[in-house]
Amino acid sequence: MKKWLFLCAFLIATPTLAENWVQYAQTNQVSRYYDKLRMVNISGNAFIWDLHDLQSPVADASGKTYQSVLLPTEFSCRKHQRRILSTHKMSDRMGAGTLIMEQNTVGDWIDVAPQTPDDQLMRAVCESQ
Repeated sequence: MKKWLFLCAFLIATPTLAENWVQYAQTNQVSRYYDKLRMVNISGNAFIWDLHDLQSPVADASGKTYQSVLLPTEFSCRKHQRRILSTHKMSDRMGAGTLIMEQNTVGDWIDVAPQTPDDQLMRAVCESQ
């Protein structure tokens, strides 16, 4: 029960208020950050806000443009897997601006490949205990 209450508080927190983003990967198209203040470790699982800051605006199917994507993510530190808990596409960079699209479907567990940005993020959050 305590785990679920803490998880609910984690997910309810407004994503755009985070000011402590740490960059962990970058390409020509996207810079990736995590929020070091909202890392939570519970019984071998870790929760983190993952921010993908796009270098250029992208248009969704309805024609609305967004410049960043916030991904509350859960990692299974023991199984070396991750799943996306929801997706928030934001109009401005660094998770700011208007919410363009929100998808609250929890994704499937996916194996985290070694030496990838997801592996770097998983190590940062799982080793923070």
